[in-house]
Amino acid sequence: PQQGEGGERHRRRATADEFAKPSDANALVLRAQPQINRASGTIAAIELIPSWNRDGTVLGAAQLGEEILDLDVRLRFDEWLVRQACAWALSWQSLGVPAFRVSLPVLTENIWSREMLAIVEQQLARQPIARDTLDLEVQETALLREPPKARDAVAQMQAIGVSVTVVGFGQGLLS
Repeated sequence: PQQGEGGERHRRRATADEFAKPSDANALVLRAQPQINRASGTIAAIELIPSWNRDGTVLGAAQLGEEILDLDVRLRFDEWLVRQACAWALSWQSLGVPAFRVSLPVLTENIWSREMLAIVEQQLARQPIARDTLDLEVQETALLREPPKARDAVAQMQAIGVSVTVVGFGQGLLS
């Protein structure tokens, strides 16, 4: 079993190393899934869906979260994702499209970390999008690890105009 555990750790480390060095064969891809207001026919929100094409195999955000355990790599991914979300939103706003919510999943489980808050603040300063545009999707289990810190982090995000949506509600609590 220990040899298997070491092999699994080695495989995950190799995955994190590949992820940290994107190439044509290992490309991050971002798709936008719009939510349409049926009454007006306008875009109400967009969910950004990241995936990683790893040598022909596509890993979605949930699979990335299972594969990438290194906190620094997760933070770099989240920084890229927040930067892309802000750039897309700013681009739409510059075209005169009314502001709408842009949701994105984050891999960083400790949203209360200073690094995560700094990433969001820096990207909002660099790319000033309309307040209440950015929405971070965070796993419920991440928020339940340290509820007081999570509550403070959500309040800090809300104070800078970023909403936090709980996803994966109820998963893993009873299993």
